[in-house]
Amino acid sequence: MHEGQMEGQIYYCESCDSEINVVQPVTGARANPRCRCGAQMKKPYRKPSVCKMNAQIETLSVAKTNRN
Repeated sequence: MHEGQMEGQIYYCESCDSEINVVQPVTGARANPRCRCGAQMKKPYRKPSVCKMNAQIETLSVAKTNRN
């Protein structure tokens, strides 16, 4: 299932280094948008990151895990 282009997403073109920012959601879109040069645009890669959990969330997470 493909979500389509959502507002605020950025796409770039590897061929000509163009970049677009989606300002209006597109419903029913099945593929990434096409650049003015004709190439299919892609979302930039973002390296996954780890964030720290605060003590309250960590306690809830452990409690749910131990309950099963």
